[in-house]
Amino acid sequence: MFALIASFIAAWAIAQAAPNATSVPTVTAPGWYCGRLGWRAGKTNVYGALGLIALLRVEYEDRDSIVLGTDSSWQWGYGPTLSAELYDGEVFDANQSLSQLTQWGSVTCKPITDRLASPDGPPIRCTQEIQPIAILKGHQIQFQFAKTLENGECATRTLQAAKARDTVILSGHGTLEWEPNFTYHGFRELSLPYGGILKTWLDDLKYEQQEAGGIVSLVVPNVIDGFDQDAHAIWGDVSVMLPWSLYRATGDRQVLARQYWSMKAWLDIIPRRENLLWSYTADWKLGDWLDPAAPPDDRGKATTNPTFVSDAFLAHITTLMKVISEILDEKADVQAYTVASEKIRSIFAHEYSTPAGLVANCTQTAFALAMQFNLIPSEKQELYAGRYRSSIILESRPYRIGTGFGGTPYIGHALSKLAISCDHGCYYDVGTLG
Repeated sequence: MFALIASFIAAWAIAQAAPNATSVPTVTAPGWYCGRLGWRAGKTNVYGALGLIALLRVEYEDRDSIVLGTDSSWQWGYGPTLSAELYDGEVFDANQSLSQLTQWGSVTCKPITDRLASPDGPPIRCTQEIQPIAILKGHQIQFQFAKTLENGECATRTLQAAKARDTVILSGHGTLEWEPNFTYHGFRELSLPYGGILKTWLDDLKYEQQEAGGIVSLVVPNVIDGFDQDAHAIWGDVSVMLPWSLYRATGDRQVLARQYWSMKAWLDIIPRRENLLWSYTADWKLGDWLDPAAPPDDRGKATTNPTFVSDAFLAHITTLMKVISEILDEKADVQAYTVASEKIRSIFAHEYSTPAGLVANCTQTAFALAMQFNLIPSEKQELYAGRYRSSIILESRPYRIGTGFGGTPYIGHALSKLAISCDHGCYYDVGTLG
């Protein structure tokens, strides 16, 4: 039903870049294709061994064009890119540039088995150039990437085994133009057009989901060994929440239509109790993963009950499916998801809250999910917010955000609702000092 696109091609016009060239050097590196992927040590060669497929078309003004493809006449040699991987970044040594001293070897040709396709997203463009004061032979320039700061320095602790670092070793000769080609680095803030990258990623998700009988992989593409293919809340819920977020941002109904099978398949495969909530016997749950209060050696041991988190997200995505089926005019599904949403919310309130408006877990994540997903009846939200203002914000983690994967995207929105019973200074302190 679905086809996984794993091998993308790119095209360049090289005449202006190398007007007098008699040879065309190309650079290959492990990158995403065959570099280290997965947890801990990970694994390599997920899609195959390092290689190159290329086609050079030369057009003349006074004679027919010629086409030169990669074959056994090509040669290979080591160049200045010493290493290049998705997680670790790149190491570039300008002293190792190609020259007459470069030793060249023969290549091995293999048949093409992958489907080749052009990428959907726009190419990465250079937006800024920095002029150096001096370029000294042997000096190293390191670029360390991180999402936040700790004690005034880049917070690399949460990167685990990933280096997220680019290193350039200078030769001191001539002009050096360098940019990373086989890795990507996250920034604190990013504007990302969804049309290409996320559409292709959702295609991959849908393909692997079909292969797994409806279960969404923990990571897509699935490169993790040692884990059973089990259903996990939040991680699997992305099959519903991401298309919905893209629709809200763009108004494009097609993104919902393309992923509708995936959304329904995920809700159908979730292991449940008779009351439609997540099964107690389901596999270990990630829950509010990376809760700051969790033990360093057990990041899944969050302060918020993982079943609470799973059920809260289940209530949320079921309600989203009711709205999505209405948008797509899927009348039978509208009725089914309306009934399911109302039942799940009713059972959730019965199991996790009291008539007085208290929620089972007195944590920031429980508060954020209950408020943002409207799991507390509107007439009790002000009471709930007032009751938990002191215990959650002032006492448990004074003016510090204490949420993991489950609660962090929603704590700010929940605090906005909390403003009805908390002075604005309190909200500002929590939102900026955490």
